[in-house]
Amino acid sequence: MSDLNGKCVVVTGGIKPGIGRAIVEQIATDGGLSIALLAKDKHTDTDILIQKLRTEHQSDVRFIETDLTCQQSIKSSIDKVASLFGGIDVVIHAASAFIPIKSEDQSLIQKYQLSNEVNNTSTLSLASACFSYLKESKSPHFLNISPPINLDSKLLAANIAYTASMYARSMLTIGLAHNTEWQKYHIRVNSLWPLKPSSDCNIMIYQSHMSKSQRQDTNSLMAESAHYILKVGSEKWLVNGEFLYDEEVLEMVGVSFADLHRNDGHANHHHGMPGQQMGHHSNTHRSKQAGYIHQHIPSHHHDDDDTYI
Repeated sequence: MSDLNGKCVVVTGGIKPGIGRAIVEQIATDGGLSIALLAKDKHTDTDILIQKLRTEHQSDVRFIETDLTCQQSIKSSIDKVASLFGGIDVVIHAASAFIPIKSEDQSLIQKYQLSNEVNNTSTLSLASACFSYLKESKSPHFLNISPPINLDSKLLAANIAYTASMYARSMLTIGLAHNTEWQKYHIRVNSLWPLKPSSDCNIMIYQSHMSKSQRQDTNSLMAESAHYILKVGSEKWLVNGEFLYDEEVLEMVGVSFADLHRNDGHANHHHGMPGQQMGHHSNTHRSKQAGYIHQHIPSHHHDDDDTYI
């Protein structure tokens, strides 16, 4: 299984603490990466993070100011990244926004549009801007952090704007993965999502049979599983257009969950995994889980019995 050494990786949502940043810190352990962090503003410790990754993992990490609600800003940033690093191999779209909206909210449409711009439209803008560079890569991969699609009325009713916009991102995963242009250049497009309630405040969809008391720090699980998806992809992994859960991926590669938590993200790996095996298992697992996904409305925003447009 190859690593990501020497690859150029573009990441959105990798600045603030959360899943995106955890993925950045995990993939950097391969060493020798070129990583572009796209965000509108730096976080308080962005410079410290960049210096740490440069020093500890000999990776060239750059912050690229980008407005994800603006197509031209995204295109300009991607062109800049490709010019700096000589190309783009991997895109990880982890940025998202949860914007609660009430039915009588006077700014309902503006908030809905903003939610859609960040969670949905940015995905297509990013894909379009990256396409000409990904098609030149030997192992191109576009990884969306987005949920499996489930049209359960309870799920959609709980938060229409957030759920609809994130589902639209997931629909783009399927559409791009099976688009003839993208298939021509073997560009793989997949989605990854946490199985259990997440500590990340922008991850609001989980399986209904999971109690909110089971909420966990999914950052390390998501980071480890994303790392494996991208590494296997470097070996012509055949999985494409799939929705994968973090624990599903780690189960298939033989990761010990106890060790993962005990060692703060550095798991023991018991065995390797053929790409075809994960792909087959993914389809089966996804069909079994259909109907179990539910919506989590975090109590620090509103009461649990509130619903949002």
